[in-house]
Amino acid sequence: SAQLCICVVATHQLDDMSATTYLIRDNGFAAMQMKEVERYRCEDYISLMNENANAPRRSVSEEDLRSEGHASTSDAPAYVAPMNAYWRESICIWAFDIADRCDLSREVVSVCMSYLDRFLSVAQQNRTISLDKPTLQLISATSMYLAAKLYEPRSKRLSVTSFVRVSQGLFTNEDMEEMERKMLSGLSWYMHPPTALTYIRQILVAVSSKSNQQQRSGSMEGALAFFELARFLTELSVCDYFFVTIRPSTVALASIMIAAQEVPVSNGAFGALVVLTAREVLDYQVGDLARALTRLRTGYYHTIGRDPGNCGTSDSKHQQHNGASSNNEHNSCSPHSTTSSRHVSDSEDDMAV
Repeated sequence: SAQLCICVVATHQLDDMSATTYLIRDNGFAAMQMKEVERYRCEDYISLMNENANAPRRSVSEEDLRSEGHASTSDAPAYVAPMNAYWRESICIWAFDIADRCDLSREVVSVCMSYLDRFLSVAQQNRTISLDKPTLQLISATSMYLAAKLYEPRSKRLSVTSFVRVSQGLFTNEDMEEMERKMLSGLSWYMHPPTALTYIRQILVAVSSKSNQQQRSGSMEGALAFFELARFLTELSVCDYFFVTIRPSTVALASIMIAAQEVPVSNGAFGALVVLTAREVLDYQVGDLARALTRLRTGYYHTIGRDPGNCGTSDSKHQQHNGASSNNEHNSCSPHSTTSSRHVSDSEDDMAV
């Protein structure tokens, strides 16, 4: 809320869209989009895993097996199914729960999943790791640890030891420290990915700067609701593997467009201005935006229990969204996070998967 207030009550005033565009790009917006393409791009690594799994495998001799500690082919480990969208969603929900219980920013989860997705993408392309459940849990824990260490350095609860203690013996401190080194190298030390929420914040800053004082004071409550819904939509995208190959800036635009339809702010003027600004300053592929809009809208309607074919009025949609927020109190991707009110236990059992 404090971050949004900065956006809504900004005191600068701009007269035209070109000035708005200049403001955002002058603040590094264009550089962010360049980075997401050149440094933080992620491939569809699950499809690649399936291709690798179906590829012809080298025959294994009895001598090879004995050298690896197996008496015969009968006690050799069976092939473990690769990562899938369900496993990834479970990891993401676990990460959101950790963030809430440890009073971390929920945006840390977006960073965590960026680390995990990009590392697995690189690893599958180079075939540098053999992925099984313990290794996947180690990568997940290391991703969350790295994101918290870089983005929430004041938090003392998420240490290597705390993750190891709740791993139930799956890995050790040394395993996690080694995985941290592998991930930093595999990610080429690109550890600050642009998130969809970052784009939304910058666009709202520009819009609030463009609005006059009367518009800002009259739409504060609606602007807050707009931001909360847009943020919630970005969190839904983080949990959905479908968006791994979609640029965060495109997810931000799709979230803004849906929020503008769902939340009534000053008779739609505020939302329309946000959409106009976002379309003006963001580079995007029309096909990717259409796919993101369809997927995100369907996921949102499913979350609030509404038929995608039933649009309804703006007021009823907004009330339904608020009702769903309270009903989904225990949903890790709830638009209104329970972080501030949830009791933060001193027990490391809070971190258990």
